[in-house]
Amino acid sequence: DRPNTRVTSCLHERFGIEWDRECGRYEINLSDAAAETARAALHNVKRPVAVHYFGDSDKCNKDLTHEQAKKICQHILHLGCTPLLLNWRDNMFPITKGMTSVRSLGLSEELGCDAQMNCAIISECEAFVGIDSGPSKCASATKTPALVTWTGHHPSPFHDPADNTTHLVPQGYHGLNPVCNDPGVIAWFETNYNVRQYTEFDPVPEIKEWLTEILE
Repeated sequence: DRPNTRVTSCLHERFGIEWDRECGRYEINLSDAAAETARAALHNVKRPVAVHYFGDSDKCNKDLTHEQAKKICQHILHLGCTPLLLNWRDNMFPITKGMTSVRSLGLSEELGCDAQMNCAIISECEAFVGIDSGPSKCASATKTPALVTWTGHHPSPFHDPADNTTHLVPQGYHGLNPVCNDPGVIAWFETNYNVRQYTEFDPVPEIKEWLTEILE
């Protein structure tokens, strides 16, 4: 009857607080300074689309490959937009070589990498494409259309519901740990989350279709 994320479970099990749908969502109040900093950082970027495909933890169950990210960025360019790689660990992205129109925004060096600045930057974008990581939660706290791609984990324990967020999952995803086809979790999840599925172990075609629907 509720999400099974760490925050929700802690409130229920440790503090006896019931889940309230009006409060059970991501929210952040951006300062005027953060919003202005984000607008200034992107003022010369044509129709930015935030992309975050490279996380910090459990990478084999979360990350997209560089080749998959390159195809996503190429499609964003095809739609007349600018891929904006959210680079909050100052990583080197090989896909930027030879793709001069792809922007890599060093959040930690240029702007600071706190949740507020992530939200401010994403709020200035036309869409967000990401994985199970911190920036995807930030995206869910904005009004920007967001797509979160899942490869090895079920979204239910890791992401609370958000109206602006669609979860892209593999076919048969209810068998993923830790849900393991629990009928109660499945019923609640499918009622309260926006879900799309991909086939043949490759989410890129469905990501491109979602981007086309949002950006054209």
